[in-house]
Amino acid sequence: MKVLYMPFYYIFWCIFQILRGIFGIIFWIFQAIFSQKKKAAPAIAKDSPEPATKAVDMLFEPKEEAREEPEEEIFVKQEKPKEPGIKKVGDITPSEEDHNLRVFTVLNNEGEIFRINTASPGPFYGPLWTRILSCHESRETLCARLICPVYGKSTNQSGYRVKIGGIRAFMPNYHSLRYGVKEGINVRVAIIEVNPVTQRILVSSRVAYDMLFSHHPEPKVGEMCEALYWDYDDEKIYFLLPGRYAGWTEHHQPQAKIASLMGTITSCHIESLNQQEHEAIVSLVSPCQENEATAPVADAMVR
Repeated sequence: MKVLYMPFYYIFWCIFQILRGIFGIIFWIFQAIFSQKKKAAPAIAKDSPEPATKAVDMLFEPKEEAREEPEEEIFVKQEKPKEPGIKKVGDITPSEEDHNLRVFTVLNNEGEIFRINTASPGPFYGPLWTRILSCHESRETLCARLICPVYGKSTNQSGYRVKIGGIRAFMPNYHSLRYGVKEGINVRVAIIEVNPVTQRILVSSRVAYDMLFSHHPEPKVGEMCEALYWDYDDEKIYFLLPGRYAGWTEHHQPQAKIASLMGTITSCHIESLNQQEHEAIVSLVSPCQENEATAPVADAMVR
């Protein structure tokens, strides 16, 4: 008998499991529908007049106020004054020019020969380059502006950046008559190299000194002597004299006026000498005249 009931038992068990599965699926569907309705309920509540108005006011109120006010009132822009607070009133950077534009022949260190026409448009055009190339060709000196020290990869000072008018040049340390200068000053230089390919200019204060004073006798007390403005401070002006002498005199002039004289040539009277220290006390024949700054003495006048 038991064997006869077993097939019916399995049939009813399978039908029960199928119905159980169907009811489970139906329950899951209804549960999902009700859960979606619960999630949608806040959104429906926002559509009601009062909560929606309050939420928008709290969220967008600052932005709406910012849109209504003009931008100029939020970020007030100050009007630029008609006259700026700072204004350039002068320039003591030396700029010597030669308006006789012409052709120069330049030999570089590699043995190459170049012809440069300063009258032709190009990087060497103009009276300033004409003056530079003329000094290089005829071994004359000119005034330049020593800007600042230049340091190499080892952080050691390799030289100085120099400016001749608006043209940059370089002075190696061993060609300088100064050490560790941090502030700019006008100096007298000689052009020792012009590279036509790179437009690099090398200058030297030592060579310039030798060009100016190598054939001059040493200074003597009570005599006149040519001198080169070299440095200054609040009380004194310092000069380079022939024979490796350095001289000084007191001054009571504005520093801007004294600074414009650096690198130019003048005449002085030797008041006293210290031959051991190669120092001299001098007095200027025509101290700090305006024309000394605007029209420096030519090399020919000191040879």
